[in-house]
Amino acid sequence: MNVKEIVLETLQKALKDESLSDRHPEGYVSGEELAEICNVSRVSVWKAVESLRTKGFVIDAVTNKGYKFIHSDIFNKDQIESFLPDGHDFDIRFYDCIDSTNTEAKRLLLQKEKKFLHKTIVVAMQQSAGRGRFGRTFFSPARTGIYFSIIYIPNHYMHPGSVTAAAAVGLCRSILGVYGVQCGIKWTNDIIYNGKKVAGVLTEGISDFETGRIESIIIGCGINIIPNESFPVDLQNDAGCICLQNSDAKRSLFCATAIKEICSILDGNESFKKDAMKEYKANSVLLGKKITVYPFGSPYECTAIDILDNGVLCVQKENGDIIQLQSGEVSLRV
Repeated sequence: MNVKEIVLETLQKALKDESLSDRHPEGYVSGEELAEICNVSRVSVWKAVESLRTKGFVIDAVTNKGYKFIHSDIFNKDQIESFLPDGHDFDIRFYDCIDSTNTEAKRLLLQKEKKFLHKTIVVAMQQSAGRGRFGRTFFSPARTGIYFSIIYIPNHYMHPGSVTAAAAVGLCRSILGVYGVQCGIKWTNDIIYNGKKVAGVLTEGISDFETGRIESIIIGCGINIIPNESFPVDLQNDAGCICLQNSDAKRSLFCATAIKEICSILDGNESFKKDAMKEYKANSVLLGKKITVYPFGSPYECTAIDILDNGVLCVQKENGDIIQLQSGEVSLRV
């Protein structure tokens, strides 16, 4: 075994074996003892612990006590696939760090015939250049979130708004199923919990210039699972997370569940898709409320009155005019 494996085994044994409680109070093992067991320096032990943390193992460190194994939130390709059904048709491509899962999905579509990339899933522990709508940056730190993109090759026309809605519903179903948390949806693509954004969807399409038909769809999802102290100050008021405790993260389970839920909606028949849109409307945090719309022109105030089956938002202005919004930016802060 290498140093990391020995350190992990020793810490887990100290926590589980009650006969060692006198030697290792509360399950802590000193760095000095770990160094002696591994026959390496204490610095090497520290490096091994840091490496284990990057892999999803949560290890506490306390001065004069040492290290203690808390739990594991292993997030990798093997763990994700262990929660997918046998014989599944997903091609999971996992990265410790990547610029953007959506950007990587585009690169793949340029390199390989599209039909062979159907349901290819690009997953990352961290994004260095995560993207949101309208060219915004999507902050994507390691260890605390999940970032993935689904390449979907449709065999019929799919309205972009309905695809984004399907992804939002799939995420809400997965959050409820895995964490027991009911979230709301802010049109078009934000998942809201406790008044803060905990997830977002970025849907992009690649079309044939001659036919105008969308040949491939990329559905990018970013989810904040547990708190992250490195979040920029300007985001802390608006960005939230699903769980408060590291022990509840279950990132691999959630990732697999979300992939299955989103694709099951996209694969479903028209009745199945309409049921998903009913969920989208039922979970909306906008309907019936005063909002501000930010089009390419001047913003205006109105009331959100309906969401159509293709994801279009219907709003009513103060003069009674009804406008259908295909896309855009809206805010509840009138």
